[in-house]
Amino acid sequence: MLRMSVLTNTMSFLDRHPRFAKVFLRPLANAPVLSRRLPVLVRAYMGATAFEIHDVDVDRGRIGIGGVDEIMWSSKFLELFHQVLASKMGAREKNDALYEVGRGGGYWEISEALARGRWAPASLVELIEQEGTLERLRTDPKLARFFELSMGMALRLIINEGGWGVSRMDFQASPLRVTLANSQEARWVGPADKPACYLSAGVIAGYSSRILGHDLKAKEVRCMAMGHPECVFELEE
Repeated sequence: MLRMSVLTNTMSFLDRHPRFAKVFLRPLANAPVLSRRLPVLVRAYMGATAFEIHDVDVDRGRIGIGGVDEIMWSSKFLELFHQVLASKMGAREKNDALYEVGRGGGYWEISEALARGRWAPASLVELIEQEGTLERLRTDPKLARFFELSMGMALRLIINEGGWGVSRMDFQASPLRVTLANSQEARWVGPADKPACYLSAGVIAGYSSRILGHDLKAKEVRCMAMGHPECVFELEE
């Protein structure tokens, strides 16, 4: 618990003072020797961006982060996923398919990140792999804050700096809540008369289910495609 408290206080300080990290710690995070040894999340808290942390192998045509393969494509694909699937199946089947693709992909990404051992400090991995994490989060504000800061940084690298929008995860809300501002999915498929970000909802469900060790479902309760200022997803079993 002492180690978690120290980590939480350190992450809170860096979260409140990003300029300090950018000016004083970022050069260390990107130094050739240290950058190969430090976990991804540690480098991110030291001010390194996803673009600096990504591994690019031009000869093999590969790009990844923390040992997890990625592929970069234009945001237009989000609109085409909706349009093409809608032309092949009913609306409900299309939405279910997008959600399942997102959930499966999100679950795989977190599983790969943990298995590779390059993303998070051992203390965070141990907490994630313990049973009963979700129940403890609901009764332990300090643990909830630790997860909120840790996952906030992971989402910054994957979602924010990946171009999906600006995400925030509230582990202390009941039900658990994820907010996504400037959602690319909502921008491409809107306007709509009901929540439209099914792929994003699936990704959020996949990430959260793997992190918390429970089969969580994400439901979008507010959507930018409907005119709301941001998208809000609630997570429940």
